[in-house]
Amino acid sequence: MKLSNLWSGANRVSEESCWDTKKSISLQNRVQESFIGIKYGFRQNANFFVSLFFIAVTIAAAIPLECSNIEWSVLFMVIGIWISIQLFYGAFELSLELSDPPLNRENRNTVLRIASGAVLFATLSVILVALFIFIPHLWHLFQPIE
Repeated sequence: MKLSNLWSGANRVSEESCWDTKKSISLQNRVQESFIGIKYGFRQNANFFVSLFFIAVTIAAAIPLECSNIEWSVLFMVIGIWISIQLFYGAFELSLELSDPPLNRENRNTVLRIASGAVLFATLSVILVALFIFIPHLWHLFQPIE
């Protein structure tokens, strides 16, 4: 896979990235390039749409359960960390595909298994945090009224 194929069709301000130049880079250009990176991270990984679905379900569940501000903060923090880890995994996977000379298949698979393990660990951590937040609310909801 060529990097140019990944970036084709982008709504780019210029043909080259702001990191390609040695000039001083404005904050606006850095933020713009970062959003382009997020966009391509989502495009590269088909599982992001599944992730977005579960994020929407989590937020939809937190609203009627009347989570506290701290609980909302924790939920958004772990969701942000989880998405960041998935973006890092996508960038890592892409860098392995573009490496020159390429790694042999066995080494590449070992490296990707370790990175996948990090994503799995993050996913299980997010689920655990969500359960710690939601179970007391659900338990209270289903208690008989005295």
